[in-house]
Amino acid sequence: MKENIKKIIKEKYHYFEGVMGYRKINIQLKKENIFISLPTTLKYMQELNLKSIVVKKKNKVKYNEPVHKTFENVIEQNFEATVPNEKWCSDLTYIKLNNGKFVYACAIIDLYDRSIVGFDISTNMKAEFVKEVLKKAKIENKVKNSLIFHSDQGRQYTSKLLVEYCEKEGIIQSMSRKGTPYDNAVMESFYRTIKRELIQDAKFETPEQAQQEIFKYIELYYNTKRIHSTLGYLSPAQFELMNS
Repeated sequence: MKENIKKIIKEKYHYFEGVMGYRKINIQLKKENIFISLPTTLKYMQELNLKSIVVKKKNKVKYNEPVHKTFENVIEQNFEATVPNEKWCSDLTYIKLNNGKFVYACAIIDLYDRSIVGFDISTNMKAEFVKEVLKKAKIENKVKNSLIFHSDQGRQYTSKLLVEYCEKEGIIQSMSRKGTPYDNAVMESFYRTIKRELIQDAKFETPEQAQQEIFKYIELYYNTKRIHSTLGYLSPAQFELMNS
């Protein structure tokens, strides 16, 4: 019995590409009608030498873009949505290439199912980059209803270029309060996850390679297979299917 359970644990661990800790593995076991305690799950994973990838701290990056306008926090840490394309969150981060240079990432998450609806990589952090990611996401997701677009007060999001685009498209901007990372906790969580599960061990040689590998991670794993506690331990794809 024990060896059979350990075999299933190993299969689950590798199916989710080694990113799940013993708590989430335990939840997966329950779905298979295998009810063992958390300490026992941890013990079996230790015996199999299986552990989730460790989170590494991220450095702060400053960007240069004139501030045009800031907006009040419409979201107010209410990270739930009743329909797709009701509330989106976005943020920027940096990715270090193997040659020591940096590229920059912009991601957009739909709070309805926690799926990544917009993503791209650039060698610069100009407002035009963020605007194009948002514009493309809006077109590809066929957004018709009123959309709340939440971000921090980074200069790209407060820039005249992005503000005027949002006003033209009827997009309601919402912004975190300064010094309050919990106001955009969903994006903080996403970047911690992708850095832990992919980027920290990757050896990206070029911006193109970084873009390809991250797109693959998002489309083939994050949006389709990775479970979220806020979705009842379903993946975004499973959640959308169950609620369609």
